[in-house]
Amino acid sequence: MLWQIEPYASKGLPINALFDKGRCGIGGTTLEIEQNRHSIIVVPTTPSILGKCKDYPSILPVMGDEKMSYEMKVKRIIDKLKSGESNIKIMTTPDSFECIIEAASRIDRLEWLFDEFFLLLDECHSFITEAFRKKITIPFRYLWYFKSKCLISATPIKFSDPKFATLEQHEIKINEELGTIELIETSDINGVVQFVLSNPDKFPDNVHIFYNSVAQLSKRVLNVFKELGSIECNIYCSKSDDNFKKLGDISGMFKEEPVTGEYKKFNIYTSKYFEAFDLKDPNATIILITDVNAKHTKVGITNKGFQAIGRLRSKPNRIIHFTNHSDLGYKRDLKYFKRKHTIYARDVINGYQNHVLRCNKTKLKPYSKFKEMVENYAEVSKDGLTVNYEIIKVDQFANHEACNEEYNNMDYIQKAWESCNYMVKRRRIRPFVTEIASRMLVADQIREALEKIHYLEVNKDNMLFDSDYLDGMSEVKILNKHFELAYKAYHNLGLTKIYEIGLDSKKLKAALYEKFDEVAKLNIKMQLASMITESRHYTNAELKTILQELYNNSDYRTVNGKVKTATALQIEDYISNWTKDKRGYHIECKF
Repeated sequence: MLWQIEPYASKGLPINALFDKGRCGIGGTTLEIEQNRHSIIVVPTTPSILGKCKDYPSILPVMGDEKMSYEMKVKRIIDKLKSGESNIKIMTTPDSFECIIEAASRIDRLEWLFDEFFLLLDECHSFITEAFRKKITIPFRYLWYFKSKCLISATPIKFSDPKFATLEQHEIKINEELGTIELIETSDINGVVQFVLSNPDKFPDNVHIFYNSVAQLSKRVLNVFKELGSIECNIYCSKSDDNFKKLGDISGMFKEEPVTGEYKKFNIYTSKYFEAFDLKDPNATIILITDVNAKHTKVGITNKGFQAIGRLRSKPNRIIHFTNHSDLGYKRDLKYFKRKHTIYARDVINGYQNHVLRCNKTKLKPYSKFKEMVENYAEVSKDGLTVNYEIIKVDQFANHEACNEEYNNMDYIQKAWESCNYMVKRRRIRPFVTEIASRMLVADQIREALEKIHYLEVNKDNMLFDSDYLDGMSEVKILNKHFELAYKAYHNLGLTKIYEIGLDSKKLKAALYEKFDEVAKLNIKMQLASMITESRHYTNAELKTILQELYNNSDYRTVNGKVKTATALQIEDYISNWTKDKRGYHIECKF
């Protein structure tokens, strides 16, 4: 337990509080385990539970276990609740939380559970960052029934639900720098992985690589194994048939749980292990790898990235972040995406409810795909009639998109690390693959990129692994500097139109802008009908404000990539029923 949390040692973690512990591994979970009270501790993944249960055998683990049925779990919990112990400790994953609720209900002790148990939601950011786990928000359905609760994380999330404003705010401020990040830009992510694995002598002790791509890492490890004849490597990922299929010939390197003393020269972790376990391996090198072309690897720097490099419980030899970026000159904030998904949620839920009512009247079965859309933002009953809006799901989508914005360019990535109290040293390395000769004509490069893109798209469904498609696209992007233009043209103009225009980069860019401009204007015209709803005189200032809001919300950009600047005169592009004077326009509401 680190000194920063010692002030809480006697009284325990704060009750009814949001607790920003400032850094990973200061002993918050251990503090609650040793506190003399009944506790339910919810952690995002099983490795943390397994590790704590070894240190504290009296803890009851409740988690996914293929050898234990739901009924067996519930029975074990009932036995624990009836044990008469003075300080019952239960650790569970979010997915198994309802087993505890069910067990208490069966013995008529649910109110006792809510009144007497301290609920700790550990690594509480994970409830937002892991939206792909459909059951991860289940504990939040019961959170407010518990009289004593605490949410703790080194990377806390700002929850939108106004109820969280009623909780006390506790923060351990970390003023000193936590270390130095070597931020290394590369356009060749696969080459970097293979280079690192091929050069063990460049690292004095063990290397721990956090890279959320089983398909990619397995290919790179296999290539090195074939090249060198051997490789010392552990691969930590979820135990699933799909992952074993991807690992193939190197499935023997699979490990389900990190164990101190059993690490090898190279240890590779997917996102399941980015948080909630203690990595004890002195002088280790920590490497985070992210790739904007493989979205599952593009973890939020200020949450999962920070958590990953914070696993090590001793001073590292080096901390390295290899990455590329989207090369964009803007970054939208979290508020923008919360506003966006709040609107989406409202419209989708209202539309679905009206759809269900109409279907019931006409004795039709509601469209299943519509229900799936609603479940992105709400809990829907099995019969589809009851919809409970879950604001935390808006937070999930908004956080995901806001984190993606960190990768818009290298400056944003650097600022994200600096906001986590790390000093950053930046550099760029050249690709590890042979580049196409610079003298190759632009038209020939565009043609070659189009041919490869077309092949990948046509054969996408017949490829052995989904990653083969991503690998192919990534390779084209690395080798061909006109990939982005070719990719956008292929998907928005089509081959026929491209060859009509000709393989001229300026003409293709102009055609793309014209296409996007046409779609944007149509979208704005549709939205304008809901903003100008009465026939009257509108001042130039009013119209400029209305149009600018629409341009911002629609992300309407000029050919140079900047958000379009509105003028009152532009209203003439969208409305035909107007008369103009010096002060503005008199508009008849007929679009």
